Amino acid sequence: MVVALSGEIDIAAAPAVREVLAEAVGQAAAGVIVDLGEVTFLDAAGLGVLAGASGRARHLPGGLRLVAVPARVLRLLALTGLDRHLAAFPAPRGSQPQREHAAPLVAAAAPPAETPRRG
Repeated sequence: MVVALSGEIDIAAAPAVREVLAEAVGQAAAGVIVDLGEVTFLDAAGLGVLAGASGRARHLPGGLRLVAVPARVLRLLALTGLDRHLAAFPAPRGSQPQREHAAPLVAAAAPPAETPRRG
């Protein structure tokens, strides 16, 4: 299951993000991928939500993985020591979040098994 977060993941957005990630962990069979590519800000509350979701996903074969993690978020993970507990993969070089998508929210994607993907 893939969950794409965007905007500011702060104390105001933390409850909604926590709920979405808990639902994703509950529904996932293999693991949860959290795309942080459009996140423009992450505070201690956001870090706590990610750490908590990672703990809840430990029973899944793939656990919880953070992808497209902006450099500033990787730095926060390193400063707090969470880089040793969270699987985090950096954003491609030169990529920047789109500021016009700064309204926080979340999109979860998990196509039904019987629906073929087009693309």
